[in-house]
Amino acid sequence: MNGWHVLLGVGFLLLLARTFFFLVDVQGGSMIPTLQHGDRVLAMRFFPLQWMQHWLKKGGIVILHFNVEAGESEVRPATGEGTLYIKRLIGLPGETVAFRPADLPPLPPIISNRQGAQMDEDGRWVWPIPVGHGFVKGDSWGFDSTMIGPVPLQNIRGVVVMKLRPSRYLQNPVYKSDRQSDLPE
Repeated sequence: MNGWHVLLGVGFLLLLARTFFFLVDVQGGSMIPTLQHGDRVLAMRFFPLQWMQHWLKKGGIVILHFNVEAGESEVRPATGEGTLYIKRLIGLPGETVAFRPADLPPLPPIISNRQGAQMDEDGRWVWPIPVGHGFVKGDSWGFDSTMIGPVPLQNIRGVVVMKLRPSRYLQNPVYKSDRQSDLPE
């Protein structure tokens, strides 16, 4: 009978782990130097409930969906489908984020202007972050809030809790190291 208890306990722990955590293989270079293409991270699933928002820390790394298509002017709430992105959360609801133009990547053809930004008197792009939104940015240039504006917190799928050993499947990838490698086509 003790063998069944151990087996049930292990099964229950695996079910809990699968419910609250997931693995992500990093693809692309927008988080260099913190994360490299081929690195693997463990993320805790994020449910956009009020009591879960204490897990969102400024400076933390999050996994999220961007639902934006060519010609759209803002990010839609995520449907759960599409590409996952890994970015650093640098602004929380009610805050303001600002960058000098020289510190920002050029806009891709599908985006006509810096969504939600205004130029201030010092010549910086400024984004106020509305309630229920966050501002995410890669550690290198890439597709992030500097192009599409603040994203709904409900688009966040997980919060990175630790970096693991690199994925053996992505160790020798054919990868272009251009500075905008994660931009949508």
